Amino acid sequence: MLSYVSHFVNRVFDCYTQEGLRGLIYAAGPKIVRSQAISAAEVPEKDATVWECGTEAEIKLSSPKNQRLHTQFNDYPSQFQSKKSCIFELTNCTLIGKNAAGVHNRMSLISESTAGRFGPMYVGSHYTIRYAVSPIRRYRNTTQFEYVFPLISPDPSYYHWMVEFLPKVRLLKKYQMMTGRNPIILIESNPRDFIVESLEFFGVSSKHIHTWNSEFASVDKLIITTHRPHEFNYDCPSRSNYNPCIRDLQWLRTQAQSTLSEDDCTTDDDKRVYISRQSASRGRRVLNFDVLTQILDEYGFEIHKLEEYSFDEQIRLCAGADIIMGPHGAGLLNAIFADDPTMIELFPESVIKPHFYFLSEMLDIEYRSCVTEAEGNNLVVDTDEMKEIISSSIDS
Repeated sequence: MLSYVSHFVNRVFDCYTQEGLRGLIYAAGPKIVRSQAISAAEVPEKDATVWECGTEAEIKLSSPKNQRLHTQFNDYPSQFQSKKSCIFELTNCTLIGKNAAGVHNRMSLISESTAGRFGPMYVGSHYTIRYAVSPIRRYRNTTQFEYVFPLISPDPSYYHWMVEFLPKVRLLKKYQMMTGRNPIILIESNPRDFIVESLEFFGVSSKHIHTWNSEFASVDKLIITTHRPHEFNYDCPSRSNYNPCIRDLQWLRTQAQSTLSEDDCTTDDDKRVYISRQSASRGRRVLNFDVLTQILDEYGFEIHKLEEYSFDEQIRLCAGADIIMGPHGAGLLNAIFADDPTMIELFPESVIKPHFYFLSEMLDIEYRSCVTEAEGNNLVVDTDEMKEIISSSIDS
């Protein structure tokens, strides 16, 4: 017992002499500490090296031709000044929680490292956070990284991974070229297949990819890039947190096309792809799918369930397509890999969202839409309207 007490006192003394009173308070946990979030740009100069990678173009979106969409999307922002692209190399940082959020000086959460999302590990509102700090035993035996680039999406969607997180590899590659360093890339524990497959497809070596299986880590150099949120506020559209970057989206397209063969990327006027959600757990299924199938056969569409394909197979399927059609869902994102496609998006009248219309505007993708009757969030397709939309798309 005396040996244990002596050991504990020595550890407390070591912590105090090395870290001061603040470090002792943190180590005495677990306890809850309140802090403010800051941007990486607000980290003091002594702890930050910053590379600016250019100012992004202003984005102006036009209104949809479909009157139903025009009315529905009218209150969403349609003009954006994209944030400047920056790379930050930060010292005096730690990583905490299941999403490896970056914390500077053990007090300030770095907002770019959380994508602006405050999930189960965060409470409070605005930029006030609380986080649990590990007790001294866990803190002193924590994981350590030299150079690390966290790339963990707190959102489970393929869409958010592709438009918010994967494009950060563009700036990571710039960092690697400028410094000659190859940081560890942290991804989620038990990663979904498309996370690893997409990173490797876009040229990230598997030897640099590590899963985050900790709750706390010390870091010598934390590498962070500008984060571009794609969050729509459906209840109050004008308050949407949406700041896209056309260069990011174009980079995804050009990098994918440079990886594929010329045959994969050549648009085939007869290649028409329908992305099915008939097995989707989140709904937006077509209830009269037998009727729709007859129409799709008539116009030469191939029906595909993308959840059955690898990331590489999905990209190859869509890259040479002339028309890509399907109910609103993340699979439609793959239209950005085609050179000059037409996208036809089907909406149940209960679920009309702007994600893919906005993307089509930014990448000059021909866009058509069809709003159907709904049962819940499922669709009931009108035969005549569907045929008219497809016919006009083929003839244009």
